[in-house]
Amino acid sequence: MSTLEVNTITPQSGSTITLGSSGNTVALGSGVSGSGFGKIGQVVSTPLTTTVVTSSSTLTPSGFSVSITPSFTSSKIFLSLSCNAYINTDPYGYVGFFRGTTNLGGSNHGMFTISTPDKYMPMTFQHLDSPNSTSSLTYNVYFKKSGTNNVYLNPTAGELGSGVPDGATGVLSAMEVLA
Repeated sequence: MSTLEVNTITPQSGSTITLGSSGNTVALGSGVSGSGFGKIGQVVSTPLTTTVVTSSSTLTPSGFSVSITPSFTSSKIFLSLSCNAYINTDPYGYVGFFRGTTNLGGSNHGMFTISTPDKYMPMTFQHLDSPNSTSSLTYNVYFKKSGTNNVYLNPTAGELGSGVPDGATGVLSAMEVLA
């Protein structure tokens, strides 16, 4: 192994400095600070101001979606859903992310389980996707029930009565994580 010691490396005009090649790892020594690694390239958020309900026992689109166009094929997309959830007396409701028609949870049960019946609950879950694309991507929230009662996402007092905060809103976000 060799050591190169310099104070500044400046690229030629209009060019890029490349460290390593495909399959290599470039490591920073202990105590070395760096910048430009793992930055958030963009954030897209959709406020959720309506209540959606499903009586389906198969994963069904909720109507909550967010679109993002990655800058690089190496970018990852960090998804986050925060909203309220409610299921009547049956034990389970399921929620998950889809990219287009691709189920990112890989299961017919989604990625998050609503497991407390007859209780209004805040729900937050995330997923890191590696789409390998620079095309516009649409991420959708899907949900379903497991028993006989409906599953509610983002319910308010108007739908469920007392004990539920009024004006409840959620947010669906997609963040591009640069490699």
